[in-house]
Amino acid sequence: MGADHPSTLRTHYNWAICWATLGFPGVARIEMEKVVAARRRVLGADHHETAQAVRMLADLTRLPPAGWRFGGRGRRRNVPTNRRERRQRGNSPGSGPT
Repeated sequence: MGADHPSTLRTHYNWAICWATLGFPGVARIEMEKVVAARRRVLGADHHETAQAVRMLADLTRLPPAGWRFGGRGRRRNVPTNRRERRQRGNSPGSGPT
C-alpha cells in the first residue's frame, strides 16, 4: 500500500478526527486538507469518501475546538486519567466481585 492507497487515506482521515478529538483542530484541519486533496486526485471529486472528507473539513473549520472533545458539548473525558482513577479505586474493568 502506498501513500495514495484508499486504505491509507482512510487512516489519515481517522487521524484527523483523532487530532480534533484530542483538542488539536489546527492539526486536524491540515491533515483533512491533505486527505481531501488526495481523495480528489485518487478517487475523484464525485466519490462518496471524497464528499465525506469535504464535509468533515467544513465541520472542522466551522465548529469550535471544544465541540471536538471527548463526549462533545462541554463534557470532557480524559481517558488515561479515568483509567488511572479506576485503578486507584480498584474498579478496573474485569475486576468484579470475587
